[in-house]
Amino acid sequence: MEYDPEARLFLDQGVAVHATISKNQILEKNDPDLLEPELQALISVEYILENRTYRATSRPVTGARIEFLKPGTETVGYVLKAKPERIILRESMPHAPRDLYDLIAPALFWMLGAICIVFAPDVLYFGTTEAPEVS
Repeated sequence: MEYDPEARLFLDQGVAVHATISKNQILEKNDPDLLEPELQALISVEYILENRTYRATSRPVTGARIEFLKPGTETVGYVLKAKPERIILRESMPHAPRDLYDLIAPALFWMLGAICIVFAPDVLYFGTTEAPEVS
């Protein structure tokens, strides 16, 4: 699983805020590394914390999430009270399962489905108008 110490710090010690995107600056790398994406976006947001309005800049967001983060869109981010000008948007955090239950629940459904397909395919037809004929 991915581990991101900066995101973990903001998640554990920071405060969750609702932010409105004010600017989306696309950065295109001319010579990206193998593990570094070619397109990144720096997102500037405005949020309210303790009745004060702050402007903050996120770390680069990559991938398909860029096109959903347009000016005027509301999102959720995490800020440290000591550094209100830095925000980590939920969209720029690793999207690996956060705990064991996020991993186990889908795995159980996949295993149950596989068992039904292999050992009891007629179970898949329950609730339909007619069961398949068994030869």
